[in-house]
Amino acid sequence: MATEDNTVVTATWNGNVTFINGTPPANTHTFTLNKGQSFICRSSGNGRPQSLLFYRS
Repeated sequence: MATEDNTVVTATWNGNVTFINGTPPANTHTFTLNKGQSFICRSSGNGRPQSLLFYRS
């Protein structure tokens, strides 16, 4: 959850991850959150463990 406005977060992943609402064309996605907002990620890795990393830019 963002603790301040304009918090830039980047998610990166490896492997073949399929996101429920559409997969970005690259293995990274950057978005901006305002205070109190959060980002929920749901994906399917075809039964195999996947690595998904979120970091604040």
